[in-house]
Amino acid sequence: MGNTLKITPALIILVFLVFACSLPLSYATDSIPDILSVEEFEPGLICSISSAKGLYQLAGLVNSGMDMKGVTFVLANDIILNPGIFSESGIWSETGEPSLWTPIGDNFNEFSGRFDGAGHSISGMYCTASSGFAGLFGRIIDGSVENLTIKNSYVRGTYYVGGIAGYALSLTDSCGIKNCSVDIIIESAARSAGAVVGFAAAGGEVFIMENCSSTSNLPAVGMTIGEVFISGNNETITGRTESHNLSWLWITLILAGCVAVISVLTIKNIRERKNTALKSAAAGVAASGTTNLAGAALPGAAALLTDSPEARASESVTAGGGHEAAAAAPGVLAAAMTAKSESGPSDTPVEPIGADASPAEKQTSETTPETGAKTVISARDTFRPGTLGYYYIKQTPEGFIFSLKAANHETLAVSPAYQSPAACKKAILSLAKNVSAAVIADLTELAEGKVYAPKFEIYLDSAGEYRFRIKAANYETIATSPAYATKSGCRSAIDSVIQNVETKKLIFEDEETAKRREKLRAEIVRAEKISVEDANALIDDLTAGVLLETLDSEEGYVKRHNCVDVWLDTIGENFNSGDIVNTSALIKKGLVPPNTKHIRVLGRGMLDKALTVEANQFSLDAVKMIVLTGGSPVRTND
Repeated sequence: MGNTLKITPALIILVFLVFACSLPLSYATDSIPDILSVEEFEPGLICSISSAKGLYQLAGLVNSGMDMKGVTFVLANDIILNPGIFSESGIWSETGEPSLWTPIGDNFNEFSGRFDGAGHSISGMYCTASSGFAGLFGRIIDGSVENLTIKNSYVRGTYYVGGIAGYALSLTDSCGIKNCSVDIIIESAARSAGAVVGFAAAGGEVFIMENCSSTSNLPAVGMTIGEVFISGNNETITGRTESHNLSWLWITLILAGCVAVISVLTIKNIRERKNTALKSAAAGVAASGTTNLAGAALPGAAALLTDSPEARASESVTAGGGHEAAAAAPGVLAAAMTAKSESGPSDTPVEPIGADASPAEKQTSETTPETGAKTVISARDTFRPGTLGYYYIKQTPEGFIFSLKAANHETLAVSPAYQSPAACKKAILSLAKNVSAAVIADLTELAEGKVYAPKFEIYLDSAGEYRFRIKAANYETIATSPAYATKSGCRSAIDSVIQNVETKKLIFEDEETAKRREKLRAEIVRAEKISVEDANALIDDLTAGVLLETLDSEEGYVKRHNCVDVWLDTIGENFNSGDIVNTSALIKKGLVPPNTKHIRVLGRGMLDKALTVEANQFSLDAVKMIVLTGGSPVRTND
């Protein structure tokens, strides 16, 4: 019986328990109402979603302002929003256009209920938000998502981009995303972009990210959760890979026990078989009575002896002609050991993927120790917007203030006055931190409850125009916007602030320099077109140097020697008045090589349009031509 596995009643019960515990726990979805048949959504309600139409229904209800707090939604089966597959650039494998997914929750409405995937999947999601809050859920506040798989999907957005949720915040209740798996393509330049959730925040309670995994095109660092914000000192955000569900703990323990039992029985059977074979070989030697036969019979036995310590102590060397066998064994054992060492590892060398590996070899999978989430590193270029804006620090009689400006130099927000440039720069860092976690509070409409800071507050000024102010977590106002005639214009400006707030570009001017530049600009007579000869005659080199604005990064301006030269008349022929001209724009039009990093703009010929030109270097005659036609030359440190 040593060669067979004994099936005992205890083993049968053990296997049955493993099978029973491994069955997924789910709702009896056939006994709860479908979302399409529900008219009122009250706390405590449980309803099912069994189709793509039902999923779109949930998005429409939440985005219309319906409060889903206390309501549970359960997937009844797998849902396919679009068949086929999406490439890394969002190209659909099928004919026609894929159905566009509208996220559940947006800038002004959030999902606060519970969504249970019940082990089902949602596939074929195609979401291309023009601004932020992109994903299956756009914005979650005090809501939760569990037991869900997102696969074969593509999501693109400017900020707050994630497969499960673009933005998730625990404010008054502990909540989170648990037991979810995501296989997705994410296209976003923002730091708040992650495969599972783009931005996770703990504003008043604990946000838990538990037992989630993902595969995406994003880099491993910050891949599962794009960005995290913690308000105060006591809140925590966790990203654990282990689950604390009791049933899964029992399953793990039972499986470990089964593996241990089967391993012990298997090892016992192998040892018994080896001993039987060894005894048979020894018996053959004893029957032959010759050393030659011992030499022929013992190589197999020698191999067994090298593998089994117990077999070495067996009776094989004392049976029959045991002395002759024992005499032959040492030589045979030595030969077996030598053959084993000479065979060594496989003849095929294994090259580690390192600094000298090819790009194709470096496209591999990595696992982040914090979340256990898996990502596929892709060699493709990450999507980036053309140009971010910049901060402009200016000295005034009241102190130093900063303005956040868009790439087209439009002012988006202005700070209060600070006593020193250092305090002003510290406030800029605070603005970037708080904006990343800010929600939107519209004071022009009735609200059911208080919206906690950090936040954007939309309000009407004394002239009846729309403005917003940005309040930090301590409720202090960091910056205020200009006035807008419409609320939609005010909301668009909020999107621009979120998109530009993380820029590292900075213009710093003291009061004297600022006044001098403003005076020079006021004195310049604009021309519809100007030649390089006329420009040099109208503006001297010293004035041109003052008129050249400089955007400094944190490291300060670094002079570039490997710039590609671009002539200003060529720029004028290929761009329209009001355009922003920079390296990426020149590459897109094919005016410089694709690998160009830095450019130098030189004056030549005629310029007949107002352009904002951003370059690493300018000739002074190019500066004069740009200013005289109403444009702006901006030296950058990209």
